[in-house]
Amino acid sequence: MRTGRLVGGFTLLSGAIIITIYLWVTKGMMIGILVGIASSLALLGGIIIGKSLTTSRIASLLKEEISEVDEDGIAHIIERFKRGLDSAKPLADLAMHLEEVMDRETAARVGAAYLLATLPIFEISLEVISPRGDKEVISTVWGDRKKPENSRRIVLQKKDAEDNVLILSITTDEEHARETTEIGMQVLEIIIRRWNNLIKMYTDPLTGARNRGYLPVLMQRLRGHTESIAVFMIDLDHFKEVNDTLGHEEGDKVLVEVVNRIKKVLRSGDEIIRYGGDEFVIVIKDVGLRVTYSIADRIRKAIANPPIVKEIPVTVSIGVAYKMKNIPFEPEKALKIADEALYKAKEKRNTYYIFEAA
Repeated sequence: MRTGRLVGGFTLLSGAIIITIYLWVTKGMMIGILVGIASSLALLGGIIIGKSLTTSRIASLLKEEISEVDEDGIAHIIERFKRGLDSAKPLADLAMHLEEVMDRETAARVGAAYLLATLPIFEISLEVISPRGDKEVISTVWGDRKKPENSRRIVLQKKDAEDNVLILSITTDEEHARETTEIGMQVLEIIIRRWNNLIKMYTDPLTGARNRGYLPVLMQRLRGHTESIAVFMIDLDHFKEVNDTLGHEEGDKVLVEVVNRIKKVLRSGDEIIRYGGDEFVIVIKDVGLRVTYSIADRIRKAIANPPIVKEIPVTVSIGVAYKMKNIPFEPEKALKIADEALYKAKEKRNTYYIFEAA
């Protein structure tokens, strides 16, 4: 894209010089100088317009594809991309910018926007395959050009630190296939590097669940989403007794086992967060109410049997806020309702309550 602007600029400049010289010789020096000045101004305006269109295109991509970023964040991203496109090391600028992105999906979409802004691409799709084989489409984005007759689909993939595979599929033309493959792989490596940093940043070192710092990031990303969402709040019953009687080391083993058992119930895309010492939050997207009841009951049974500690009956109390489809998700409301449901469950222990968040 930048190359196209430069070629166009040099073409205009060459034409302006030729016309200026011709008029200088045939019409006189003053007319030639005036036409030269006018041509230069037109050339400068063309370059400025070309640059603003590039920035506008990136802005459009970001606003459409990265809804998790607020307005100030979008403006900052646009400025960073603008500098990246015009700098000698745009990929380094992309990597630096991704350090400000706090969730994996947004990091992947920013990488896709970068590729669309810098290469002649018709379409980009991003999807993730979990170690269990579950597939999730992050995004599909179309460029502003028609699909070429000699189109070529390039598929690139790379694993992150948790063995999730990010697949980047790009449709371009034969002429730019090699360049697209090279730059696409570099961008994919930058995205995965950021993913790995985020995994490290948001993983609880004891249990392997996400840590408390991840919850506000996830909630912000889901804010306003209209798909059905279930938010579980889980508290262990009798956990203090485990620590007081058997010691904190045994308590740590209980926490690890609880998370492992819960993970076996959940899908790979579901999120489990260690919210406090023995408190956990689970967030499940695109789930029906009946399935939500089933998951809550399966988690309850998975923790109770077989017993984690023979001497003490470790069980769980579960409170769930369920938001139906087509209603915008309000994180604060969902967490408050889930907490109220948990409070109700704690009265009996080893049970669950599900309240609708609509």
